[in-house]
Amino acid sequence: MFVDRMPSPIGQFISIHVYQGRLLSHHKGQFKRCMSFIYANVGKEAKSGKSHRNAKEVQTVTHLVRNYYCSCNFVIITPYNAQRAAIVAGLKGVHLPWEGRVFNMDNFQGGPSDYYGRVTRRILIVSVVRTNGPGFLTNLNRVNVFLTRCKME
Repeated sequence: MFVDRMPSPIGQFISIHVYQGRLLSHHKGQFKRCMSFIYANVGKEAKSGKSHRNAKEVQTVTHLVRNYYCSCNFVIITPYNAQRAAIVAGLKGVHLPWEGRVFNMDNFQGGPSDYYGRVTRRILIVSVVRTNGPGFLTNLNRVNVFLTRCKME
């Protein structure tokens, strides 16, 4: 199986941990850094119907967009509909771009080509929400989805 849309370090990680080494990914470019994790050890998750949200994590995501990524082409994905709605409300509340940028992880497939086709850089922010346990992170297929949503441009 070949993948040519994502940076090699991410493709190699996915190949080893999800596809038992069967995924081949290669690019000519070298990557000093293609992924960063921001550990936001704040807030508590809250149940919202059948979903979950984390207000402090919404504030962290809003802060990242306002201070670092507002002028970039960014996308935010989260596994929980309540968190998606809270992030949209948070971005709207401080007049930051949100339309076509905040998605439920299960519905996000890379975005419409007209939105992404002309960009040279894309930032993907993943809001994981849960604080009382790993939640969806125990499902390797779900982790695979959020790690493989990036594209090398």
